[in-house]
Amino acid sequence: MAGARSREVEAGLGNDHGNGHADTTSSIPAIYQQLLDPDDDELLWNPEDPAEVTDMGSIPRQHTPPPISLNAVLATLVVSAIAVLGITRVLTGPDRPVDVLGNSVQSTTSTSSPPATVAVPTTVTTTTLPPTTIPARTIAPIGDPIPIADIGMGAFGLGEFDFDIDFDFVAARLAASLGPPSDIVGPIESAGQYGTCAGSTIHAVRFGQLIIVGVEGSDGVRAFRSYRTDLSFEGEPSGLSTISGVKLGDTVASLKSTYSSLRVQFVQDPEDGVIFQLWRPSDGQLLLWGPVTSNEADGIVTGIYSPDSCGRG
Repeated sequence: MAGARSREVEAGLGNDHGNGHADTTSSIPAIYQQLLDPDDDELLWNPEDPAEVTDMGSIPRQHTPPPISLNAVLATLVVSAIAVLGITRVLTGPDRPVDVLGNSVQSTTSTSSPPATVAVPTTVTTTTLPPTTIPARTIAPIGDPIPIADIGMGAFGLGEFDFDIDFDFVAARLAASLGPPSDIVGPIESAGQYGTCAGSTIHAVRFGQLIIVGVEGSDGVRAFRSYRTDLSFEGEPSGLSTISGVKLGDTVASLKSTYSSLRVQFVQDPEDGVIFQLWRPSDGQLLLWGPVTSNEADGIVTGIYSPDSCGRG
């Protein structure tokens, strides 16, 4: 068949040269020119060899893929758009315009951040608390100062202040003479201290090395009942002396000499150690007493006390 077509071409198409038509084969590539004008010696295949002629019907047809579904295309586009949107959000951050498929879209996704902590001004209220310690008690002085020499210690009182007069008045007068008190105690229930009766209500005011004691009666009136002066009491020496002139720090020899007309006795007291006692021989009344360092001549008088008030009328 190929050979017949070649001969037809050679017979028919060759006549075009005689009819004045242009040679249309001059622009055909060589491979195709050879097919159109073959040389029997240069045939591309052997027309006599049936193996070289392929039956086109025997070649299996290539499978043509089914047409792509429109729904699949749309689904692919949606997934791609979502992916682009997610990547763009990562790159641009929330709440920024992004370009999706050529359109400017304002992102509407927002993240919730915890509210900023705002410092609330505080008002510090200062509360004034009452003092934890009670202010020291004091005694208002009354009258003019009394000379120390006129405040003699005796068996029945202190200077011009006899026992059993108003205790507060005595304390106020001594405050005017000796200065503010060093300590104020009472009212307290007595345990027998300062020669008072146990169970009574007592008051005590100290002026340096001098203590005066008051006892409160059933009517509530405080009476001056006794006094004591002692080197062991804290504070400045009072400078007081007995009516006869004996004072703290004197020797036992001086004590005996001053009271040579009276009986001076030394005893061992279970609480105060060696004490002196000054007795009036006529009636055996105790006038004064107090601790000494010893009963020897060089012993020192360390305390001078009035007689105990308990049991005294």
